[in-house]
Amino acid sequence: MSTRRAIAASLGRIVLAAAKVLAATGLCVLGLWAWMAFAPVCRFDQVEWMRYGRRVPDGEVCVRDVDVRRIELDGRDCLELFALKDGLPIGEHCPAPGAR
Repeated sequence: MSTRRAIAASLGRIVLAAAKVLAATGLCVLGLWAWMAFAPVCRFDQVEWMRYGRRVPDGEVCVRDVDVRRIELDGRDCLELFALKDGLPIGEHCPAPGAR
């Protein structure tokens, strides 16, 4: 009889441990869902995109709202970050003078 009790107690502990693991996993999934549901879509505050040039204005810049195009500035090939909504430039990135 004591062997059965030991096995039952052991199974009870295994079931309790499994229930704790499932509960912890459920809480993690719930927390992740809440973070994704309530966190802001844009998470880029005051991005400094250029090495030489203007800085992106304060506020949020969403990756889906901007694009990059090639421009020539002072005889150098540069990249310009611009807003898709109106095509206005946000900033430019040019290689350092003397760089290839």
